Amino acid sequence: MPANLRAFGNRATILEQRKLRGVLGTQSEGPSNLERLQLQQSIAARLGLGGPSRAALKHAMLVDQLLQQYPHLTQAQASLLLTHAAASRPSPDLYQELLEGR
Repeated sequence: MPANLRAFGNRATILEQRKLRGVLGTQSEGPSNLERLQLQQSIAARLGLGGPSRAALKHAMLVDQLLQQYPHLTQAQASLLLTHAAASRPSPDLYQELLEGR
C-alpha cells in the first residue's frame, strides 16, 4: 500500500508537505481511506477471508470527509474527533488529545 502521509506528523509537517505539493504542482496524496479499505475488501473477498466491516467503511468515509473539510487535520485527529462524536459523552481531555496527535 502507498504511504499515507496524513497518518503521521503534526500540523507543521502537514503544512510543509502542502507547500511542497504547491511548488511541485498538484499531486495526489494517494488513495483515500475509503479506497484503501475497498481494496482490502476486494483482496479479502478473492482470498475468501472476511474483509473490513461496514462500520469501518463508514468510519473511513467520514474521516475522508473531515480531511477534505479541514485539511490541516491529521488522519489520527480526524479519527479521534469522529470517535468522540460517536460517544455518548465526549472525553473532557479531547482538546489535549488532539494537540498530542494521538
